[in-house]
Amino acid sequence: MILKKKIWIIAEYLFGKLNIEILNEDEVDKIFRLIQIKNGHILQVPVQDKISKFPVIMGSWIKEHSCVSYVQRMIGWSRFWIFTPNQLYCALKKNGMCEIDL
Repeated sequence: MILKKKIWIIAEYLFGKLNIEILNEDEVDKIFRLIQIKNGHILQVPVQDKISKFPVIMGSWIKEHSCVSYVQRMIGWSRFWIFTPNQLYCALKKNGMCEIDL
């Protein structure tokens, strides 16, 4: 899939704060070039209207506040066995999410 890069919104959860930025096409191009240089990947994930509640088991408060759980909430997932960004990437690919061509 070829993606048009006019304006993007970045939402990041950093140090307990939600950071939201609006990026223009030039800024997005710089990010895509860096991702390419680092051999990174971007997946397209459908927007979810319903955000599921994350299960709190085995004292998972720390996991509840991780970058992976934040992304899971944004995409409507609550898979408690996914801890790392790589596990999330593999689960998304396994569930048919397609990679964006950079």
